[in-house]
Amino acid sequence: MKMNKLNFGKNKTSAVAAVLILFLIALGCSGEKPAAPPTEAEAQTLVKNTTAEFANAIEKEDFKAFRENSSKEFQSQFSDEQVKTTFKSFTEQKELIVPIIRDASKMNPKFTTPPALREEKGYSILVTNGSFDTKPATKFTNEYVYQDGKWKLLKVNIQM
Repeated sequence: MKMNKLNFGKNKTSAVAAVLILFLIALGCSGEKPAAPPTEAEAQTLVKNTTAEFANAIEKEDFKAFRENSSKEFQSQFSDEQVKTTFKSFTEQKELIVPIIRDASKMNPKFTTPPALREEKGYSILVTNGSFDTKPATKFTNEYVYQDGKWKLLKVNIQM
């Protein structure tokens, strides 16, 4: 299979690189505020760690650890099975996808716009978007919420 066939389509939720959007902040967010916004280097580390966890989950076809490391909202919105189903198009092509995503997790992402904080219902949300210089390029839009003294994944969107 050629790599250009990894376009999953734009209108299929489970095939669009599985956009998981959680804007249900009021359901259990801790409401903590970070002492300071993360630096660009800290934001890069967050994105790289998320990408590495995502690659592990695809390779094992088990998203339990990925989900458990995410925000309370992510966990309450999606069961392990729902996350697995959402990313089915990735696991079906894991031989092609995992090496690319693993390579990405070892690179510093290039942010399209600088990582930025936004406030939503009194909660700090870190918005990151950009790409990794993989072949094909790996694009991402991730959002994190500050909980339990850490930035936790709220939204993930990976496209190849």
